[in-house]
Amino acid sequence: MAGDTTGPDSLYKEQYCKDIIKWGKSGDFPVKWASKIGVSKQTLSRWRQKFPEFKEAWGIAKTHAESKLTDKSMDGDSLDLAKGKWYLSACFGVSETNKQQIQAEIAEAPEIKVDFGDRE
Repeated sequence: MAGDTTGPDSLYKEQYCKDIIKWGKSGDFPVKWASKIGVSKQTLSRWRQKFPEFKEAWGIAKTHAESKLTDKSMDGDSLDLAKGKWYLSACFGVSETNKQQIQAEIAEAPEIKVDFGDRE
């Protein structure tokens, strides 16, 4: 409602744009952003729709978080793509059917070995 000073939009601060980018760089995802701010994920989604600067910051933060997850998915010379795919889907939203499909893929997925050649 326009002019509402008591709803979730009244809690929005432009500082949150810098905050979520910082948190994304550290590998945190939207559920953690919401927890740190003290709002629901739905409120963050609403802010993304309503405040263009927050939408831009969300995209940047998400990119940083995905990059950090990719780094964390590396274990020696192996990359667990299935678990990474499930985690990103869980954090950024998919249907329950897709979650079940991804979980089934994880159970069936072989470990992928990546050869980086000489890494000295």
